[in-house]
Amino acid sequence: MQSDEDTRPVKVQLDNKKICMFKSRCTLYRLYHALSQISEKHKEAIRNLGFGKILDLNMFEIPSRFGEWLVDAFDPQSYTLRTQSGALKIRTHDIHQITGIPVGGQRILMERRVDYSREIVRSWRMRYGITNSAISATKIMDKMIKSSRPDKWFLLDFLVLFTTTMVEGIKNGMSNQRILTIVDRPEDAIKFDWSRYVVDSIF
Repeated sequence: MQSDEDTRPVKVQLDNKKICMFKSRCTLYRLYHALSQISEKHKEAIRNLGFGKILDLNMFEIPSRFGEWLVDAFDPQSYTLRTQSGALKIRTHDIHQITGIPVGGQRILMERRVDYSREIVRSWRMRYGITNSAISATKIMDKMIKSSRPDKWFLLDFLVLFTTTMVEGIKNGMSNQRILTIVDRPEDAIKFDWSRYVVDSIF
C-alpha cells in the first residue's frame, strides 16, 4: 500500500548540466488500484462519463529515469518534447488519442481554490466526515473500492481522484477537490474539454 506521502525526490540533470531535485506530487497507484478493484457496473458508469480508456491503465508508477527525461526534454514555452527525431508538439488531440478522455466541449477554467461554500463541495466532503481539513487521495481510493453502486458520489470520487492523479496533483498525497466547483453533476463531465484541461495544466 502506498502512503499518503508521495513526494519522492528525484535527481534531474538539465541542459545547463546542473543537478536539481524535484518531487513527484502524486502516484498512479491509487487510481490504478481503485480501477482494478471496482465491479463491472462501476466500470460501465465510468465509460458512460467518457473515461472508458482510463480503465485500461496498466501501470502504477512512472520510472524515475523516464521522469528525468521528460523534465529535461520538455519545453514549457512551446509545449514540445525534444526527441531524437525532432521536436514533438503536445496538442489537445494528442492527449485525447493517448488517454481517451473527452476532447472538445466547454473549456475547464479552474479556480485557484476550492469554493467550500458550494453545496456540492460540502456534501461531498461530509461523506468523509470532514468539513475543514484536507482529504487524502488514499481515502478516496478506499471509498471507491467500497462503493456498492455507481451513484453520483462514486463518480465524483472518480473525477476527483482522476484529476489529482492525472492532471493536478497536490503535495503530501492530498486530493485536488477544485474540480467539484466546475462539475457538480457527473453526467455533465463529458461536456467539458478534459484533454485541453490536461494541456493547460502542464505548467
